[in-house]
Amino acid sequence: MSEAKAQPTVQIDMASMSPEDRTLILWNEALARMADNRPRAAIEILEPLVSALPDVTRIRLELARAYFQTQDDDKARFHFERALGDPLSDADRAAVLGFLDAIEARKRWEFGVSVAVISESNPGQRTSAETINIGGLRFTLTDTAEDSTGIETRLSFGVLPPVTTDVSGRFVLTLRDKSFDNEDFDDRTVGGEAGFVLRADGGAQYGAGVLIEDRKLAGAPFSEGRGIYADATALVGPATRATMRVSYKDLTHDTVTSRDGPTRAMRLSLSHVVNSRFAIRSSLNFSDIEAEADWEKGQELGISVGATYAFDGGLTLQVDAGVSSQKRDAAAPLFLDPRDDTARFVAVSALYREFEIQGFTPVLGVRYDTRNSPIPLFDYDNTALTFGFTRLF
Repeated sequence: MSEAKAQPTVQIDMASMSPEDRTLILWNEALARMADNRPRAAIEILEPLVSALPDVTRIRLELARAYFQTQDDDKARFHFERALGDPLSDADRAAVLGFLDAIEARKRWEFGVSVAVISESNPGQRTSAETINIGGLRFTLTDTAEDSTGIETRLSFGVLPPVTTDVSGRFVLTLRDKSFDNEDFDDRTVGGEAGFVLRADGGAQYGAGVLIEDRKLAGAPFSEGRGIYADATALVGPATRATMRVSYKDLTHDTVTSRDGPTRAMRLSLSHVVNSRFAIRSSLNFSDIEAEADWEKGQELGISVGATYAFDGGLTLQVDAGVSSQKRDAAAPLFLDPRDDTARFVAVSALYREFEIQGFTPVLGVRYDTRNSPIPLFDYDNTALTFGFTRLF
């Protein structure tokens, strides 16, 4: 029997190809890996393709499907929802909504983490005024604005044990912590929620439960909160999601007992995917604050808007801005006027999808906050620079 001739190896020079030809070869290879039940291998090709071609819906949908098969549901949800902003056939839209429903139905836990180095010009929110008038007398302030550097950490972990096909329990622990080199500016809040989640058709979801919250400032106990909450989220358009949350929280304070009392809060958020690379959002916040002292009672109202844009090549830019008012019912004993403050902020952050470490990508951000008050003691400006890591979508 004669030996079979060795088949010649064909070398493909990708560098000499046009971008269109390279994309077609990579796309076909990704489809072949998906057909061979190798979604993780397909993701290695599809992620760079989506970064380079964020407008191509078919590639994004295949990436979402690959993440769905690997049960990386956060990333799958992100890309499926982004695709809803593009023109889809009725069949494709129904398939995307079906995937989103399946993601929620099989969800059994949730986890989030971000860590960043922060540098703030005025983390204590101190006024830049050097003197203040109290009762017709002028006093010199000794504590003025001071910069500081530290670490900001945000953690959340929750379990969602199934109760019925459409109902799950929900138990969540959260941590929000800012630790500075000057410990006077440290701010840590530990919270928890226990309740249930009800899933409905059309991507709707409803929840309710109890909440707790403990806050420390400068390492010392500051406040404790106990209350209840209810929330709802639903698609209100082909690519628009609305979320509402209401809560009632009874606050007690370790030192400033004049602030003790219940707070009723409401938050309404809207997010809209314009297309695969561009999304916009807005939110409205309202709080009604009761307290032991009339000068601590009042209302707070805030609005914010934002947008996210993905550029060719992997750069994603996010911009947010907002304004809020804080009114109090009466003047504090040392001041002639009640507080009627206006606060504003603008924030910009950028991440680069091509740089990834174990599913996380570095984020660089800057935020500017300012507050104006008829009482100069409550005026402040603060600029914050952050560099950290976030989950890559």
